[in-house]
Amino acid sequence: MVAFDKRSITVTYEDNRPAPRRRRRSNREGQMGTSLKSHNVVVNGHRTSMRLEPEMWEALRDISLRENLSINQLCTLVNKVRDRSSLTSAVRVFALAYFRSVAANLDDPAPGSPPAVQPPLDAALGLTRQQIAAEQAQRPV
Repeated sequence: MVAFDKRSITVTYEDNRPAPRRRRRSNREGQMGTSLKSHNVVVNGHRTSMRLEPEMWEALRDISLRENLSINQLCTLVNKVRDRSSLTSAVRVFALAYFRSVAANLDDPAPGSPPAVQPPLDAALGLTRQQIAAEQAQRPV
């Protein structure tokens, strides 16, 4: 039998003994909750989902705006250069490498040394600008 109250649902067996209650997981008990957000992305024409922290999604949006690419295009590029790691992990590493490259370009070079000339996207992906342009040219519009 199921009884409804304004604040709870009570489940009992036919002989009126209460059914065992399931314990709810609560973040208040010291367990860390997840703040991961799941979004769909299209990688090489296939839709997949990735769970990333909101800050990582924001970082991907910033990179995509800066590089004039969509998040799907960035994820496709990352997918092509990743090793055996998951796409989600590779995207996190890519975002870190991208912003490290940006930070390195902001630093003043030592006197007498040439400034860093490799763009952040190239540095983060380990590709050259020509390879990226070739990838973009092959992509249908």
